Amino acid sequence: MKSNFTFRIIASLVFLLLTGSSVFSQDLVITTEICGPAPTEVRMTGPWWGWDPNAGPIAVNNGNGTFTFTFAPAPTADMEYLLILDGVQENLIQDMVDGGNCAPVTDFFGYANRKWLTSDPLVIDAVYDRCVPCSYPDISITTELCDTVGVSKVKMIRPPLWDWNNAKEEFVKNSIFNQQLSNLKSKIFRVKNQLDESGVSYNASEIKKHLLGTQQSDDTLLAYFDQFLDRHIKNDAWSESTKKLYYNTYHYLQDFLAHQRTKTMTLSQFNLSQIGKFDDYLKQIIWNDTGDRLGVTTINKHHSRIKAVLNDAISRGELLQKHYTNFKLSFPSSNREYLTREELTSINSIDFGYNKTLDAVRDIFMFSCYTGLRFCDAMELTLDNIMIINDEQHIRVDQIKTNERREIPLLSPAIYILNKYNSAHFRLVKQKALPSYSNQRVNIYLKLIAAQAGISKNLTHHIARHTCATTILLDNDVPIEVVSHWLGHTNIKTTQIYAKISHTKLQVQSGRLNKIFNSKI
Repeated sequence: MKSNFTFRIIASLVFLLLTGSSVFSQDLVITTEICGPAPTEVRMTGPWWGWDPNAGPIAVNNGNGTFTFTFAPAPTADMEYLLILDGVQENLIQDMVDGGNCAPVTDFFGYANRKWLTSDPLVIDAVYDRCVPCSYPDISITTELCDTVGVSKVKMIRPPLWDWNNAKEEFVKNSIFNQQLSNLKSKIFRVKNQLDESGVSYNASEIKKHLLGTQQSDDTLLAYFDQFLDRHIKNDAWSESTKKLYYNTYHYLQDFLAHQRTKTMTLSQFNLSQIGKFDDYLKQIIWNDTGDRLGVTTINKHHSRIKAVLNDAISRGELLQKHYTNFKLSFPSSNREYLTREELTSINSIDFGYNKTLDAVRDIFMFSCYTGLRFCDAMELTLDNIMIINDEQHIRVDQIKTNERREIPLLSPAIYILNKYNSAHFRLVKQKALPSYSNQRVNIYLKLIAAQAGISKNLTHHIARHTCATTILLDNDVPIEVVSHWLGHTNIKTTQIYAKISHTKLQVQSGRLNKIFNSKI
C-alpha cells in the first residue's frame, strides 16, 4: 500500500532527525518494517556476529511498526546479515525462489541472506521475513440486511479471484495470477519427481509438506547423527572398528559446527556450501604430534560417512535434497606396498636368538602373509576357527571389518606357525591361535625386523595382506576370483588393484613372450 510505504519512509527520516543522525552523514541506517504485531525486540545477525542470534545489534523501536539499526560510522566492508524478531530468524528462501532480490546470498534451498555493499546507499529499508513491502488489501464483506425494501441484490465484489475458467483451470484475463499458478504446478511436479526418485511412499499431504518446507526434520544435524549411531549400535550392525570411525567423523563434525558457531544447524542447512566449508576445515586438521594433516582419502571417508547419515535421513523422509550430489569425492590411487619372495626369505632367515618378542611378531606377520588375515581378525583367531574341510585344514572366520564369513585353506607355512605354539600358555588358557600384541607394538617391532633384514620399505602388518595377494597368490597363478574370496573382498575391483602391481607376474609373462618371439627370429 503506497501511503503506508511513504509513511514508513517519513518515519525513518523523522527518527534520523530526532536522534541527531543525518542521511548525509557517513552512518548506515537500516529501517525494518514488521508486518504484524509489534515485537519486543528486533536484532540483526550474520557472519560478523558468528550467526549468534543473541550477539548482533538491537534495533530502536520507532513506535510506528518500524525498527531502526544505526551503524556509526558505516561499515567499511560488505555486510551479510539477517533479521531476528523475538528470537525467530527470518527465512527469505521462498521469496528468492519467487523472484525476490532482497537476499542475494542464496542457494535457493538451504539459505538466503541479505547483503549490504559499501557501494549501496546509507539509508536502507527492509521488511522482516519478506522481500516486498507489507500489503494491506482492501476487503469488501457481504452482510445481512434487516430491511431489504428496495434492495434487489447484495454481492461481494473481489475480482479477479472469482473470474475462474473451470475448463482451462485458470483465471480469466489475469496473466499474473495464471503465471503464479503455472509456477506452483511446476514446483508440485518437481517435488513429486524427487519423491519418486527417493523411493519414499507419499500422498498429497506429504507433497504439500515438502512444498511448504515443513517436511524437513526439526532435528539438528548432530542430533540426527546421534540417532543414526544409536540405531546401528543397538542393532549390532557395526564392528568396533566401524563404530570408532563413525565416532571420529561425528567429533570432527561437532568441532566444525562449534568453530562455525552453528551447533544448531539442521539437516537441510548442511548444504553444498557448508559441505565445502567442512572439507576446508578437515584439510587444516593436524592429527598427530609430527604436524601431519589428514590425507585426501581420510577426508573423503569422513564425507562418505556423513553422506550415509544424510541418505538415511532421505530414506526416512526427513530430508528431501541430496546435498552431496554436486560434491564429488575422488579417491587417489594408492600404492599397495608388498614384499617380494626374496624379502620374505630375508625376514625368515633372521636369527633373533633369545628375543622371543621379535620372533613372535615375525610369526604374526608371516601368518597373515600366508592367510591374508587382517590384524584384527588374526588377533581374534581361536582354535575353534580351525576346522577340516575336504580333508584339509581351513580357517573359518567372520571378518570384523565386513562381517562377511570366509573359509581360507591353511598353507603349510601357516600350519607350521600354528603348531609352533601348541604348548604356549596363551594357547592353553585362552585358546588363542597366535600370540597377542597391539597393532601399534607389532608395527614398531616390524620396523626393527625390516632393518635387520635390510628392507627399506615402511613395514607394517597390513603389508602382509598385500603380500598375500601378490607374492603368495597372484604370482603363483591363483585366479583373481579365488584371490578375491581369499582376501574377503566384497568387490573384485578391489582385488584387481593387486593384479596391477604384481611386478613379478609382469616379468614372468614378458619372459614367456620373449621366448615366443625369439624362437621365430
